[in-house]
Amino acid sequence: MKADIPIFSPNQVRKKFLKDDKALDNKLKGDISLFSVSRIEEIRPYLTLPNTLFRNTSHGFIFVITGCVQMTIDVIDQRLDQNAFTFTPAGQANRIEAIHPETTGFFVTFHEHFFDNSQLVSGLKNFSELLNPDNSLVFQLTGGLNEIILSICNRMIYLYHQSEGNLFLIKHYLLTVLSELKPVFDEKRKMINENTSRLVVEFKKALLDNIKNNPKPGDLADILNVSINHLNKVLKTNTQLSTSEWIAKRQVIEAQLLLKHSNSSIAEIAHYLGFEDPSYFSKFFQRHARVTPSAYRKS
Repeated sequence: MKADIPIFSPNQVRKKFLKDDKALDNKLKGDISLFSVSRIEEIRPYLTLPNTLFRNTSHGFIFVITGCVQMTIDVIDQRLDQNAFTFTPAGQANRIEAIHPETTGFFVTFHEHFFDNSQLVSGLKNFSELLNPDNSLVFQLTGGLNEIILSICNRMIYLYHQSEGNLFLIKHYLLTVLSELKPVFDEKRKMINENTSRLVVEFKKALLDNIKNNPKPGDLADILNVSINHLNKVLKTNTQLSTSEWIAKRQVIEAQLLLKHSNSSIAEIAHYLGFEDPSYFSKFFQRHARVTPSAYRKS
């Protein structure tokens, strides 16, 4: 569909947003569709910015040591300053707007299949909340945690440039980063009063995967193999929003993304999101966003 936010693999990201230069082969080594780690200061000269909004097939994170990275995550403008860290989960819509010339730090991407055929594959499942697009947060690393993550990233990039035999060690270090960040994530989620449960995480993923189909609460309950009453109860208890409210919230976010980052007509966007009647879609958007689609696009 014309209205869709494109989905790119790391290889496609390199082709579309980085200059074609063989020097990059020494910085992005091996199968980058599975894993890559690079220094922001070394990659920035090859980047064409701002890039277009896209969804990645791989997870990743950005760790800024000094300087500033400006980016859009879904419809929110984010500024990553010194010691800022954010995950970029697979399926999340994001784009990098600008990188300050003096910025240092790390870009890391990894696919879930990177952990296949190892005893660590089950360990990754413990961090599904961290890697859920709806849970994306920007952390300010303090209290020495910035030095810990810096040390791990430096170790990973050293091993990455040695030999493929070091991938097993890199997997351990990557899980260590997730382990170090999980308590910070949990505390921040607690502060914004949105506790999570396994069903909530699975629901958010199912919602994102099926948003094009204008899903009904019962559709998502069926996908998750639970009753609609149970799903509603869990969501209301843990997030203060019902299934229907979550669906509407995600539909509005998707519509906002497309209105701002595509040339598709409002009718095309309505059709893409499963609304048969564009006028009904416009009323729906205005009711939830408190502005008409055309006015939001111009804002």
